[in-house]
This record gives sequence, C-alpha cells and structure tokens, in this order.
Amino acid sequence: MRVSIATSLLIHAADRWAQVTSCWMTIGFALTALPLCLGLFTPYVAVFSGILQLLALMSDGGSRPQLITSIVDSGVLSVLGPGAYSIDSRLFGRRLLELPPKK
Repeated sequence: MRVSIATSLLIHAADRWAQVTSCWMTIGFALTALPLCLGLFTPYVAVFSGILQLLALMSDGGSRPQLITSIVDSGVLSVLGPGAYSIDSRLFGRRLLELPPKK
C-alpha cells in the first residue's frame, strides 16, 4: 500500500511538472514519496500526502477519481501504520493489539 501511494504521488508530480505555478507542490509530492516507500514516519507522511493530494484536487477544480482514491488510501495507511517491513518497525518495534478476553 505504501508503494502504491508513493507511485500515485510521483505520477501526480509528473503531471504537474509542466505547470510553473505548481513547482513547490511537485517538490512536495516527490519528497513525500521517498519516506512512504521506506516506511519512515508512515502515519505522519501519509496524512501529509493526503493533504497534498487534497490540495491538488482542489486546485484542479474537477473530480479525478484516481486522486480521490489515493486520498482515501492515504487515510487508510495513516490508520493502519507502516507494517512489518519498514524503517518504523525497526526503530520502534512492532505493535500488536491484544484484546482482553470477554467475560
């Protein structure tokens, strides 16, 4: 999921590269894709990528289904976390949720 969101960010950055006014948004897309691929600070970077994509959607003025899907995926990734194969799991350890038994 991390790699698919990062790929979506890079595709949107390539689409915006031709527009002079969106240079900073293009740099933001590209710099957000790298930590997502590596799994570094995944919940925070996923929220930031969702915000960037929402800004891109609002600046386009139209409805782009692939951008809306990527925003939803970013929100889901921010809740799910980085996963087992990431830098976050090496730095902070895996966290498993153990529910108490029902009485």
